[in-house]
Amino acid sequence: MFYIYTKKPNNYFSKEFLKEFGRFLFKKSRGPQAVIDSLIRGLNELGVEYALNDKKPKFDGSEIFFINSSLDALRWAIDLKKEGKIKKLIAGPNLVVMPNDLNGIILSKEIDIIILPSDWTKRFWIAADFEYIEKIRIWPAGIKDNGIKNSEKKKALLYKKNISDEIYLMVKDLLNKLNINFEEIIYGKFSRDNYLRKLDESIFLIYLQESESQGLSLLEAWMKNVPTFVYNINYFEKNGIKIYGKDIAAPYLNESCGALFSTSEELNKIILYYLDTKVKYSPREFYLSNFTDATRAKKLLDIINE
Repeated sequence: MFYIYTKKPNNYFSKEFLKEFGRFLFKKSRGPQAVIDSLIRGLNELGVEYALNDKKPKFDGSEIFFINSSLDALRWAIDLKKEGKIKKLIAGPNLVVMPNDLNGIILSKEIDIIILPSDWTKRFWIAADFEYIEKIRIWPAGIKDNGIKNSEKKKALLYKKNISDEIYLMVKDLLNKLNINFEEIIYGKFSRDNYLRKLDESIFLIYLQESESQGLSLLEAWMKNVPTFVYNINYFEKNGIKIYGKDIAAPYLNESCGALFSTSEELNKIILYYLDTKVKYSPREFYLSNFTDATRAKKLLDIINE
């Protein structure tokens, strides 16, 4: 039986439970929840049997546990594995940033497979001297297909997440110089529905963020067939560890989805080539082939059944 846990059963009034209740109360959505939502939709579409947050799992030693983001659930599952009650334990991708975080819980020998969302996050763990590289599997989540609305595309969309004011103002100045009508959207200050509506009206998206472990917002743009022009800082650094790569800003961006830029001149060229139809993109086609709920759920099942 395939068990999915986003929280430890009967874990009332723990810090984790109270945080979850607060998010529910204030209707705050989180990336880890989007990952689970996509997986559940995909499994349902595939007709795969599973149990979500089962409070009374039946243990016969053949159970497979998948823990996405709950550290309390992971500690509980590790104890079950030590007792021989479950067969396989899969952890990730939303548990820790560094392998040694939280007293090195991800280093537990009871964990059979560690899920990371992209290749550069794996490279970062290798640079951090993670020992159990053979346990790592790369698995990005999917997103729901909301389809394309027949809105007239008139504006560009500028998405500001974690970026310096210098880069932010550089991009705004360029758009103004090119006389391109655009709207702005600031991370954490919009609803998903509002974002999707704006994508339906957008000719392209400029995405400003220094790093993305996967980039769900980018996938949503591709689902809406909106090409993305992503600022590329080309490195990631944390705790004195630094790695380089063009995939750090947008791990799954390719020539069918958009382009990377680092300077105003590069972005200027990208925009003008696109508006002159010298470059054609097909982001929705790429999404449909690789990032639907069912496609990603099937990939995770393949990993589990190795």
